[in-house]
Amino acid sequence: FGSSFPGSVARVLTLCFVPMEGLDQGALLQLQAVLEQQKQYCKLSSQCFQACVASPGTSLVSSQQRCLWRCAQRYVETQHFIQKYSDDQVKNGRWDLSTAIG
Repeated sequence: FGSSFPGSVARVLTLCFVPMEGLDQGALLQLQAVLEQQKQYCKLSSQCFQACVASPGTSLVSSQQRCLWRCAQRYVETQHFIQKYSDDQVKNGRWDLSTAIG
């Protein structure tokens, strides 16, 4: 897989062909993390493309490229802010994750 796919995709494909019962906890967590990254990437791509490209063509004009770049930056910065805020809330005891899960 490594020669024709980027690293993360190759790892997912490699893990997909291993029986689940053969995976240790670390491999399952790695697969889950890679799949979550792919899910976020698809969500970001879809949202920004819909917001920035009214009528798709064979290429993007510079204003569409700028819009996509800014949209992606806002998305990443917002995700970072939310993660930091959430971590701070848990760290300071304002949120109790043990009661929120389940």
